[in-house]
Amino acid sequence: MPDLPLQLEVGAVPTVPTGPSAPSETMAAALRDYANERYVEAAVKLQHVVEGRSDDRPDRVTQAEFFLAKCLYHIGLYHASAAAFDEVTRRGAEHPYFEASLTWLAMLAERLPEPSGVIDSVGRYEPAQLRALDRGESRRHYQHLVYLLGRARYGAGRFGEAVQLLSEVPEDSPHALEARFFEGIAHVRMRRAQPALGAFRRVIEAVEAGRTGGNDEPERMRDLAWMSVARLYYSLAMQLPARRNAEASELLGHAIAAWRNIPLSSEHWLDSFFEETWALYVAGQPARALGHVHALESPYFRARAEPEALVVRAMIQFEHCQWDAVEHGLSQFHARFDPRLDAAERALRMAARNEDAFRMLVAVRARNSRVSGPARPAIRAAFDDRALLRHLEDVRALDRERRRLERIGEGVLETSLYTRVAADHAVLRSLAVGRTGELARARIARLVEALRERMTQMDTIELELSTQRRMELERPNPAPMEPPTGGRIVAVQGDQVWPWDGEWWRDELPFYLQEIDNRCGR
Repeated sequence: MPDLPLQLEVGAVPTVPTGPSAPSETMAAALRDYANERYVEAAVKLQHVVEGRSDDRPDRVTQAEFFLAKCLYHIGLYHASAAAFDEVTRRGAEHPYFEASLTWLAMLAERLPEPSGVIDSVGRYEPAQLRALDRGESRRHYQHLVYLLGRARYGAGRFGEAVQLLSEVPEDSPHALEARFFEGIAHVRMRRAQPALGAFRRVIEAVEAGRTGGNDEPERMRDLAWMSVARLYYSLAMQLPARRNAEASELLGHAIAAWRNIPLSSEHWLDSFFEETWALYVAGQPARALGHVHALESPYFRARAEPEALVVRAMIQFEHCQWDAVEHGLSQFHARFDPRLDAAERALRMAARNEDAFRMLVAVRARNSRVSGPARPAIRAAFDDRALLRHLEDVRALDRERRRLERIGEGVLETSLYTRVAADHAVLRSLAVGRTGELARARIARLVEALRERMTQMDTIELELSTQRRMELERPNPAPMEPPTGGRIVAVQGDQVWPWDGEWWRDELPFYLQEIDNRCGR
């Protein structure tokens, strides 16, 4: 009689090491269907195995979970596939197909409009588990996964780990520019200015040199990097004490130069131009700041009228003792923005729930919203946000997948697979609508808060103006009232100077200057 493979103690349960258990007839048929690319048929059978409707052992059940997730991907039900892979990755290394799921997570991230769920799944891995893919055909997925893991660590507030991972994404990767950008943002979160500037400048230099790695929007990434450089220099200048004015002026100069690198054709130009306006005011360049306000008042930006621009102008005029001009500006501000604030507050009340905010977003995008006229352009602009629109597209993708499921389901309606995927989609859509609505409501709330802050600033100026008016009246010889005509406006490009003739020209917008007469002490 041959020896037993194990020496057993008395009373022990005998365990004989074996390889994978033999599949049930259902599992074997599912694997054959998968090999022959009959993914719907395979998925139906795999769901039976997962439910325990076959006599398969646990190792085959976990295999069925993995193959079912793959089938859903091949069928084009990407959200359902991501949900199935999420179940696998939640069990970590305990699941035998945990590491095998990595490549599929990378492919899903490329398919989904909003891959935050996939980023959460990738976040359950350690860097060493990714490195097995750093070879041959799988290297592309490895580079993407390193980027996603860096994003996951960033989202978890583990900024040091995020920087390490993001810095490993090679320059020839399609995700390199985003990796450098998030590396810079992570340094900012750790209050490390010099490394942050270095990361942002590497984005700029790579785009200028044409080393984009196949990124779809290199110019956009360059503009975002320039804005980040400008904002960082501005923040550093604002943190310096008054006794270091020379250093602060130098930093403000760097910030202004960075903003000016963003071209007029950029989607970020208007935001950067306004931010530069405020920096010019802080830097003591009132003529250039007023020239920027003049440009912001042009018809090109009527839908995006910035109340802050009028605040900047009022502050400059107040500092130059132009009381009549300030008073005129206050009247103009309230006439334009009081109705906008009232309408925006009504819109916020209409968007009390996330579902309400989502419906408002859809209606505003379709231009059939009930949002009141004074606030409509501002809310439309607030909703023109890439992150928000990405979430909206995710809901639409779920709707497309639901219709695809219904077409497939005509032949498999009796299966529990259809019930499972339909239930998953209903939950995923509800969550996606909630997230999108929450973001939309936050955009409206931000608009309302910004308008209220500007109102408070103008109320403060109005109070100070009343004080100055009273002091003027108490003088023995009060100054006469002067009409608020404003100073001469010119466009200055190099040695060329063109007086403004009442008509705005788009290519002149960055170059306007408005003279201002200082009437203090007269």
